Amino acid sequence: MSKSRCSDAECSVLAAVMVIAGMAVGIGNLVDGRQTYVAGAPRKMNNVGQVALFVQGRDRLELEFTFSGEQIASGFGYALTVGDFNADGSVLQVF
Repeated sequence: MSKSRCSDAECSVLAAVMVIAGMAVGIGNLVDGRQTYVAGAPRKMNNVGQVALFVQGRDRLELEFTFSGEQIASGFGYALTVGDFNADGSVLQVF
C-alpha cells in the first residue's frame, strides 16, 4: 500500500486512466469519514491489477492509496464492493 498526492493534471489523467481501464467502481466514506471514490483496474501494473482510492479535497480529487495485485492475470481490481459488512457503522471495502 502506498500513499501519494498528485497534481491537478496528474489526478485528472490518473482518474481517466482508472475509469477507462477500470472494471469496477465504488463510493463511500472510507478514509477518515471523507467521501472516497474507489476504482479497480485489473489491467494496470502489467496485468497484475490495481485498486485506487481517491478522496474529495477542497477543489479536486486526491489520490489517497493504491493497492496492487500480486499475480499476473489474477483479476485483482476486476470487482469490488463497498459496505458495512459487520454492522458496526464502519464502511469497509472488499477487492
